[in-house]
Amino acid sequence: MQGPIQSKAFTRFRLPWRWNGGPAILQSRAWDDQGAFQPTRAAFVAERGQLDREPPVTAFRNHHCNVITSWAVSSSGKVSHTYA
Repeated sequence: MQGPIQSKAFTRFRLPWRWNGGPAILQSRAWDDQGAFQPTRAAFVAERGQLDREPPVTAFRNHHCNVITSWAVSSSGKVSHTYA
């Protein structure tokens, strides 16, 4: 992990990974000092439900979506955010 490491803040990290040139999904999950961790998107939707459309700013049904972050790497090397 890269400093500075602060409470309730994003922390950069590095992990060696040898890409074979094919499509891949990279994921990162955070834990807090109490042992709570980010759920998978499937677990989050199972617990809170799936929204049919984006809610107005004043509706907070799924306000704090803290699921595992997923990034898709295409065979061309393009990286994009994805739901996995």
